[in-house]
Parts: sequence; structure tokens; C-alpha cells
Amino acid sequence: MMLVLSLLAAASVFFLVMFFSRIGQSFAEVYQSQIERHANTTLADMYLFVSPKRLLQINLVSMFVVWLVTLIISENPVFSALAGVGAGFAPRIVYKKLKERRTKLFLAQLPDGLQTIATSMRVGASFKSALEQMVREQLPPISQEFGLVIREIRMGVEYDEAFRNLEKRLPLDEVNLLVSAVLINKEVGGNLADILAKLSSTVRRKLEMEGKIDALTAQGRMQGWVMTGLPVFVGLALSHIEPEAMGRITTELSGWVVIIISTILLGIGYFFIQKIVNIDV
Repeated sequence: MMLVLSLLAAASVFFLVMFFSRIGQSFAEVYQSQIERHANTTLADMYLFVSPKRLLQINLVSMFVVWLVTLIISENPVFSALAGVGAGFAPRIVYKKLKERRTKLFLAQLPDGLQTIATSMRVGASFKSALEQMVREQLPPISQEFGLVIREIRMGVEYDEAFRNLEKRLPLDEVNLLVSAVLINKEVGGNLADILAKLSSTVRRKLEMEGKIDALTAQGRMQGWVMTGLPVFVGLALSHIEPEAMGRITTELSGWVVIIISTILLGIGYFFIQKIVNIDV
């Protein structure tokens, strides 16, 4: 009887190990495919050509390093495991920040680029020649985006399709206005140089207004970071000052309930603060 029970227990453990290993393998495959697909699309849009497998390796190493460092500092396996899993979502955050930074730089360059095109057209250059002149004079990313438009036109792509592709790569209101102005002028005619000069002035004033709003709301954004991070820093400080009293938070169920509720409330507060200070022009 004991032999039968032992065999059943061993078989149960074996099947459980196989089941969880299959789940882990499936999760790893899905995670790898998502990282590679997201890296291919996002990095290609930013003209960053890096091997997705290389990025996956870097991400796995960073997850291990975060887990190990957190485990050494906190000596809490649960917290370190959560920190390691959280590091796995870092690539999406990094991609998003890089894309936002590139978009802001493109918008900052757009008024000067449009003004360069308008000036070249006023002295007798065609729109295509003025566009090529702007690409030669400007720096990335605006030179990359409009350079791709020129290359598509040289390869036989229609003007409409080339500028529509630009609009797809950069779904911005300013780019939408530019594409609409170019395509409408191509259909009905008119003084495109004056239109681009006025559009350059409009975009410049819009960016100046957004800069003023960012300066006025900087204090609110900083308050959001401080108010969200202050409880965390206070908790870490108290855990070093009174380790016995604060140790109950991570060793008892009620402590984990407090951590979960506090995290949710802090996240909600930070979300509403960001909604208040983020003013769309």
C-alpha cells in the first residue's frame, strides 16, 4: 500500500513539473515573440536597427540582475521576484520614451524645416528640389523622415502615397496639416510656399505655447512624483530604523494587504495628478 501511494505521489509530482514547465515554455515563447515583434516595429520606426534577439538577451540579463540585487538588498524572495518580473516590462517603457523623445525632436525641427522649403520655393526651386535641400541642411529625425519620402518618390511611388506613409509613421496633427496642404495644393494649385510659411509660423507658436504650459505645470508633475514616491522612501527608511516592526509587513498576510491597497491608491493618485497637469493644446 505504501509503495502504491509513493508511486502515485511521484507520478503527481512528475506531471505537475511537466505541466508547469510547459506553461513556462509557452510563456517564454510568447514573451520572446512579443519582444521581437515590438522591437522590430518600434525600433524600425526610429531608424534604430538592432537585433531583437540581442535585445531579448539584454532584457533577460537585466531581469536577473534586478532580481539578484533586490534579493541581496531586501533579503525578501517574494519582493525580489516581483522586481525581476517588473523589469521584464522595461522594454516597452524604454521604447515608448524613445519614441516620445524622437517625436518631440521632430516637432521642434518641423518649423525650421518648413521655413527652409518655403524659402527655397520662393527663390524658384521646385517642391521636390526644396525638399531635397531641406533634407541636406537639417539633422535627424526630420531629415530621415523626409529623406524616406524622397526615396519613395524616386522609386516610383506616387506623391500621395509617399506623404500618406509619412502620416502613418508620424500620426501627428502637424504632419496631418502638412500632408493635407501638399496634397490639396497638388490637386487645386496655389502658392504652396506661402502655405508652408504660414504652417511653419503656426506650428512654432503652438510649440511655444506648449512650452509655456509645460513650464507652468512642471511643479504639479514634480509633486506627483514626490507624493507617489514619498511613502515608498518612508517605508524603506523605517525598515532600516525599525526592522522588527516593519518586518511584519512582508511576513504577514495583513502586511501584504496593506502593501497592495497602498500601491493601488498611490497609482490612482498619480494617474489623476498626471491627468490634471497634462493639458492638450
